[in-house]
Amino acid sequence: MTSKRAKLIADLFGDSKGFLPQAKIIKFDRKLHFIPDDELINFAIFTDNFRANFVSTELAVHKASIAWQRMTFERVKYVGGSFFRGLEEMISFCREAYRGEALCSCEDGSGYLPYVVITVDDEGNLRNSASINENGVFKRLDSSETSQIYSWLFANQHKIGDVKRISREDYERSIAKERMSALSAPKQQEITISDKSLKLIEKTIKRIGK
Repeated sequence: MTSKRAKLIADLFGDSKGFLPQAKIIKFDRKLHFIPDDELINFAIFTDNFRANFVSTELAVHKASIAWQRMTFERVKYVGGSFFRGLEEMISFCREAYRGEALCSCEDGSGYLPYVVITVDDEGNLRNSASINENGVFKRLDSSETSQIYSWLFANQHKIGDVKRISREDYERSIAKERMSALSAPKQQEITISDKSLKLIEKTIKRIGK
């Protein structure tokens, strides 16, 4: 962190005299690492939307940073490439930005079938929306399942927030159609081979007849 950035953070988020303890300056810098110096003023203005009575500057900055990061991520993910530098950073983002919302639809490599939508509950835990537990709520993923989903999302960051809902019935029907097509394909191939063989035999017979 440059001295210029440190002073800017203190001026924007410090007290009326622009004072902010060094420890908080470092903490804010780490939290706002994805915001370049020339965007910090705009971010500070954006943070005002999260200020209210009994809301500390630190909490307002935290909430604003999650919202800002999500907006930035939504723009970047459609371009391609990786937005998050580390797995833990991505997990923290998902737990906060998608709290109480659907996180992703599953695909190959996720460990779940395509009709499964993974959600984030109010406590930041991942849940399987296609499975209901004995209490009538979505089944919570265990540590191993959670790790698998996050590892898959880190390798496929564009899938975060990409939710395509399909019913289990529609999925099973599409699989049944694919299997029927696969079963019928060899028969068509055999007929084609048989036709070629028949033509070859006919030519051979004609040559012998001559």
